[in-house]
Amino acid sequence: MNNPMTQANPDAITTDFLDAFSKAWNDHDVEALMTFMTEDCVFLTAAGSELQGTTISGFDAVRNAFEQVWKTFPDVCWKDAEHTILSGEKAITDLLFVRQSPMVAG
Repeated sequence: MNNPMTQANPDAITTDFLDAFSKAWNDHDVEALMTFMTEDCVFLTAAGSELQGTTISGFDAVRNAFEQVWKTFPDVCWKDAEHTILSGEKAITDLLFVRQSPMVAG
């Protein structure tokens, strides 16, 4: 899957780009998600002990973290996404994290 970054400015984020990224999450499609990542990617999670959640660095670490989300929450989905583009290469997506079944201790 190719991500919808524009050819004219590959660093410009669009709402189409963010919608496709959100769709990959909801499809639980790690292959599609990783098309949005570079080898030196950094992903800031919504939860964690750091100021901005948890910082995950590097392609393999980010991929593993994404896969772990679906192992922990197999029925999770993200709803009501609202995208705000801050600049050509930075954006924020505000959404609702929803799971249907209770978390299993373990």
